[in-house]
Amino acid sequence: MTDGMSVKFDDNFSDVNLEKVLQEEMFKAALRCSNEWSDNISRGRGAEGSHEHGAYVNTGEARESISMIPEKPDADNYKVGSDKIQVAIAEFGRAPGQTPPPFDPIARWVREQGIASPQDDEFYPIVRTTQQNIGERGLKAFAPGRLAFQKSLENFEQDVKQRIDKEVRQE
Repeated sequence: MTDGMSVKFDDNFSDVNLEKVLQEEMFKAALRCSNEWSDNISRGRGAEGSHEHGAYVNTGEARESISMIPEKPDADNYKVGSDKIQVAIAEFGRAPGQTPPPFDPIARWVREQGIASPQDDEFYPIVRTTQQNIGERGLKAFAPGRLAFQKSLENFEQDVKQRIDKEVRQE
């Protein structure tokens, strides 16, 4: 999952298919990362702290967009991520002093949060003010993907060693 990850083994495990074990354990780690990332978005938590408004905006679309490629346990590397802009903004933030975000996503957020509906007189002014505020002030990153990646790797080496020990005992 990362170029810098390595696992050192002190014993000779010539009868254990290390490649298969590592591929399967990397698959499990990538799957944990994907699930944790989706959960972090739902809960508004990340490596940089919590999202300032609790659950992240449009969480369904963002949460469901997190994917793992490939989706099989016999690969040599995995990519976990999303192509949705709101996921990138959650991860890296949005710098202040930029062009305001488009009307439609902000209007959808205002509606989904129950702040106002399009039938309300204040709906359009609320959406426009929110757009302007985001453009002027930006949005703070909370890094839900980084937190997921960190957590998925916390016990990777231990998991691999335990798995190899189990394979050795079965021989």
